[in-house]
Amino acid sequence: KSIVDQLEQREQLDREATLSELLRARAAMSEREADLIRSRMAIRSAEERLRSLVNDPLLKMGAAGEMIPLSRPILSPPGEEVENVARAALQYRPEMAQGQYAVRSTGLQIDRALHELRPQLNLIGELGYAGIDPGRDLGGAYNDLNDHGAGWSAGISFSQSLEKGFAKSLYQRRLLEHQQSIHNLQNVANEIILDSLVSFRELVVSYQDMQAKYQAVRASQEEVEQLRTQIELAEGGLERASIGYRLQLLLDALNRNQSVEEQFLVSVVQYNYAISALEQARGTFLHFGD
Repeated sequence: KSIVDQLEQREQLDREATLSELLRARAAMSEREADLIRSRMAIRSAEERLRSLVNDPLLKMGAAGEMIPLSRPILSPPGEEVENVARAALQYRPEMAQGQYAVRSTGLQIDRALHELRPQLNLIGELGYAGIDPGRDLGGAYNDLNDHGAGWSAGISFSQSLEKGFAKSLYQRRLLEHQQSIHNLQNVANEIILDSLVSFRELVVSYQDMQAKYQAVRASQEEVEQLRTQIELAEGGLERASIGYRLQLLLDALNRNQSVEEQFLVSVVQYNYAISALEQARGTFLHFGD
C-alpha cells in the first residue's frame, strides 16, 4: 500500500509514475488483500478442525477464542546419530516386543513337546477320611468317621510310549514354528532399522532444506532494503533515475520476498513434522519414562 501511495503522489507531481505502473501496483495490493482474507479464513478453519479433533466440551464449535501454540517451532539441528536412533527403535518399537514374545512362546512350546517324548514317572498318593452310618443319620456318620480314622495309600506310576510318531511330529512342528518366529523377528528388526534410517535421512534433508530457504529469505530481505535505500536517495535528488521504475522493482522484490518467506515457513513445518516422524519411527513418540 505504501508503494501505491508513493506512485499516486508521483503521478500528481510528474509523469514518472505511469498509469500502467500504478495499475500494476494496485492489482498487486488487491491480490495481497485477497491473500490476507484467505489466510484468515484458513486459520479459522484450522481452529475449528482442532476443536473437532480435541472434542473438549469447553472448546465449543464456532467459539470466538483464538488458538495460539505455546511451543515454538524447533529450528535447532538434529543432535542424534543414526546408530542411536536405530538402537532405540529396536528397544521401544512395539513390533519388536511382539516378535520377541512370539520367540519366547514357541521356545516354551518346544520344551513342552520335548517333555512329551520322555518317559513319565509319577508319584501317586491318596488320603481318605470318611464315615458312613447305616441309618443315614448325620450324627451317626460323624461318629463312624471318628471311629475309623483316616486312610491313605501311595504308589509310583511309570509310562513309556512304544509309538512316538505323533510326539516326534509335534516336536518337529514346534521346532519349525520356533525357527519361523525367529525369522519373522529378523524381518521385523530389518524393517524397523530401515524405517528409522529413512526417517533420519528425511530429517537431515528437511533441516538442510530449511537452512537453504532461510538463506534465500535473508538474501531477499537484503534486496528489499537495498531498493528502499536507492529510492530514498533518488527522492533526495542524488540521482535522476525513474522513481516509478524503482518502485516497480521494489514491488517485484516484495513479491519474491513473500514467496521465499512462505517457502521457508513450509520448510519449518516439514522439519518439525520430520522430527515427529522420527520419534514415531523410533517408538518414543508417546513414550513416558526416565
